Amino acid sequence: MKALMMLVIENKKEIDVISGLFDYSLGVKLIFLLVILTPIILWFIFGKNSSFSKTLSTYPPKGLNSVELAYLYKGFLTPKDAGSIILYFANRGVITFKEEKKGFKLIKVKELGTEKRMERAVMANLFLIDKETTEKELKTYFIKSYKDIDASLDTDETKIKMFLNST
Repeated sequence: MKALMMLVIENKKEIDVISGLFDYSLGVKLIFLLVILTPIILWFIFGKNSSFSKTLSTYPPKGLNSVELAYLYKGFLTPKDAGSIILYFANRGVITFKEEKKGFKLIKVKELGTEKRMERAVMANLFLIDKETTEKELKTYFIKSYKDIDASLDTDETKIKMFLNST
């Protein structure tokens, strides 16, 4: 039993000696925590990369209108694609929409300042008689415009110009 008590007393002295080695003052402990925590906090504030988000562009590349872009993308043109030229004209301020009791009316506000034959042909077809086109007239006139657009885009010269503008 005495041997066991002596072993416990010796172990207690060893523990006291070891704990004495690690008995730091409060200031040293705080400095140690600051050295460890400061880089971690700074990384969370400044070091994290912000996540990237995709931006959607509603405008075609410079030199191309929405119809040409649709033609380049698909290789062919649908009437819906061709219809986007009307919104393109409205966006440029060339035409406006006026709501009426039965549908809407397109009103030509100013002349189209463009060198593109296709855009001039569409404007000429949309406003054949007057500076206003009703929804009923639009359905009739736009069929001719669609055929003109498709024919003008299907030439090799136009394809080369569109390709060079898009690159």
